[in-house]
Amino acid sequence: MKKTILCVFLSVLLIALPSCAGRNTAASPQNGTNNADPSDVQTSSVRVPFDRIIEDMPVILSGTCTGVSHNDEYSTAVLSFDIQNVYQGEYDPGITEFRAISSDIFSAGKEYVLFCRQYASVFEQKDFYSVGITVYEDGGRVVCERASDLSFASMEAVRAHISDYAAKHPFAGDASVTGDYCRSEDLREIFEYSSNVLAADIKAVVSDDSPGRTVYSFDLVESLKGEVKGETMVVALKGSMEVGKRYLLLLSQPDPGAEFFVISSPLSVLADGSEDAGFIRSLTK
Repeated sequence: MKKTILCVFLSVLLIALPSCAGRNTAASPQNGTNNADPSDVQTSSVRVPFDRIIEDMPVILSGTCTGVSHNDEYSTAVLSFDIQNVYQGEYDPGITEFRAISSDIFSAGKEYVLFCRQYASVFEQKDFYSVGITVYEDGGRVVCERASDLSFASMEAVRAHISDYAAKHPFAGDASVTGDYCRSEDLREIFEYSSNVLAADIKAVVSDDSPGRTVYSFDLVESLKGEVKGETMVVALKGSMEVGKRYLLLLSQPDPGAEFFVISSPLSVLADGSEDAGFIRSLTK
């Protein structure tokens, strides 16, 4: 039954899926990051006032599309933009990849307003922006499929309204990077970053269908940091552990109350009894 549920999660959200780039989140064990809450403006089919969309998104940008491709492994559109304006939130120009569910509305050379959230993937070891909602011009008409009251005559008018509204109503939600992980290779820093450190016996492979990751079930042997409240699964790099072996794991919990853990770093899996595991144990004394 658990495996069936996990497969359903996987079919809905293989990675930090772009249409689910909302502010509130609920965890999915297949990707080890977060799904959007159904109450979020991005995940409902109900059209909402445009100003609410502005209020709900942590990053709002505008720019010209410079490239459109498709990632077959993740079944997502991969986009690039020449960003000209930042209306809300922080934009890192070093992050050049944008993702969306479909490439249908995107064309190179065309201007878009992008309602985004920044994602990180410990499994891909990269950051990207997930595009949840867009505004663009189609046949001389300004389009935003999710807005119930869009009546702007031009993209210039859209940009002016967003700039003015965002300045008067600063985003007050969660602007943290979804799926963030420890980028350091220093074990002490990974330990400090991790919410949980535990020794575990790997029981079984629950799912191995997602790119770059495997879901394992485990028996807890010892908790060295943080509380374990019935969690029985961990999402780790694909093939990084063997069933029947014991490991020291440095982990994050993507959501309070989630029934699984996610590795907090690409270096989170240590063979129990190894020198590195011994060093981690020394930090808990």
